[in-house]
Amino acid sequence: MKKRIKFLLAAILIVIVGLLVFFSIESKSKISQDDEIKIKQTTENFIKTDFSSLRGSNDFSTVGNDKFKQYLKARNDIKKVYAELVKSDSQSKKIDYKFKYLEIARAGKYVKVDVDVSEIGLEPIVVSDGKKSKTTHSGTSNHSILYLAKIGNEFKVMSARRDTEADLIDDEFNANKELGFEDGFEDNDDLTSKNLKKLMDRMEERKKKIVEYYKKNK
Repeated sequence: MKKRIKFLLAAILIVIVGLLVFFSIESKSKISQDDEIKIKQTTENFIKTDFSSLRGSNDFSTVGNDKFKQYLKARNDIKKVYAELVKSDSQSKKIDYKFKYLEIARAGKYVKVDVDVSEIGLEPIVVSDGKKSKTTHSGTSNHSILYLAKIGNEFKVMSARRDTEADLIDDEFNANKELGFEDGFEDNDDLTSKNLKKLMDRMEERKKKIVEYYKKNK
């Protein structure tokens, strides 16, 4: 009888410990309502300020990764150069945004945000670098994946990529992959530095081709 009681007590203790561990893990993986609000605010401010399909101001107040800042500078510089070449008002044009969140979830020590962004008011334009041309369409929904980290009491964007209908920069260059966030080596400084250098070289080459093409075809 005593053995049976001891066995039952041990079994109950194991169940209790298991439940405590489960709820502890669950609570750590769950994103609080307050944090979700902050994540959405950071995401939307970042896209509007530094990661529009047309431009980026290099404000970086919502960015927490220096390597990603380097990528953004190169990306936004190409957007600006292109606008100047085609005499576009894209750097100052007023755009309305709509955000549809598909998923906000923990990804290790980061938060992964999967969101569709509609930029309303864009006129169709043709983009070309001499080898291929694509046409964008007004109001296109752009699918973006961002990785955020909580730094202090704020969330900062560590990396992001955008899948667009037609864009010779965002369609071709994937910062999430090169900076390791897609494959889990984001903390490998040597590898991400090498990848970033290669990425920047490729982007500089793309900018040269765009400039050459539009200067020849004025």
